Amino acid sequence: VSNVRRFSMACPAIPTCGLAIAESERVLPRLLDQLDAELKRLGLQEEKLSVRMTGCPNGCARPYQSDIGIVGRSGDKFTLFVGGRILGDRLNFPLRDLVPQAEIIPLLVVLLEAFKADRQPEESFGDWCHRQGPEKLQALLPESKPAAHATNRLPALAAEEVIVPATNGHGKATAISHSIAVPAEPVVALVPVTDLKHLKRRETLLQGPA
Repeated sequence: VSNVRRFSMACPAIPTCGLAIAESERVLPRLLDQLDAELKRLGLQEEKLSVRMTGCPNGCARPYQSDIGIVGRSGDKFTLFVGGRILGDRLNFPLRDLVPQAEIIPLLVVLLEAFKADRQPEESFGDWCHRQGPEKLQALLPESKPAAHATNRLPALAAEEVIVPATNGHGKATAISHSIAVPAEPVVALVPVTDLKHLKRRETLLQGPA
């Protein structure tokens, strides 16, 4: 058993836990296979790395204290944490949010290569990440790709003519030309409700002993 497997942990997540919003227990072995191969390629297979993965932010496998924490966010997206310690006595910090499962190991490999070149004697991966800090580590990573559905949400404006009934007393309708945006897909907008009076149907007041 490799060191990275020895110190790894995952919560049950999907399909056992009703709180899970992403995979964990069934996915971690495949991620460790890839990570083991990369560590061996870099000559870091003897490093003690704690990898903790959970299927939701509740963190039942203690991902927020490990060298590498992988926390489920939605579907196959995860938040990647680094900078903890194998003893579990230091909190890590978020490195990148909404990372697709397929990009977790490639992102970690970028950091492991920099760790190998820049580490101090006997410095662990978590200690190195903690010393570098989130800003320096994020500068090493490639830019995240925008989701395909997030691009071209609103196409070019289209002109439309609307006939407005006359209100000037002359009895003639007025044509007003204006522009409207037709989204390529539904766009959900959250509108704050400032007046709740129309939602109140009935109020009952009780008088006397409870």
